[in-house]
Amino acid sequence: MKKIIVIGVGAQGSTIAKRMNEHPAISEIICADYDSKAAQELSNSLEKAKALELDARDVNNVIRATEGCDLIVNGLPLKYNLTVMEAALAANASYVDMAGPMESNGQGYPHRTDGSGSQIMPPCPQIFGRNQGHH
Repeated sequence: MKKIIVIGVGAQGSTIAKRMNEHPAISEIICADYDSKAAQELSNSLEKAKALELDARDVNNVIRATEGCDLIVNGLPLKYNLTVMEAALAANASYVDMAGPMESNGQGYPHRTDGSGSQIMPPCPQIFGRNQGHH
């Protein structure tokens, strides 16, 4: 069974949390957001979820929140990508976000070289062709 954290429970993050709640391989979902009320409302609607108030501006907060997670889903704006990716590397967790591309913001992707098997996925807009003019 897998433990995941969804950071940012707006439209995208909450939809992903709801879908993951239906997946039999997911045992726990942490719904994390700076808006504790939003995180609590979402977690109350999901049987596998718990809420967490999280200020993602500080990488140490994110690292603590992601301990023991197998997957980090980043639903935050682009400016938080590197912070949350760094936490994913520290937590040895796989990572996916919806924001990208980071190159347009002068940022690159951190790389893991320890052979852990965790993955940092390209931003979902790139995966689904959003950046090729398909809206």
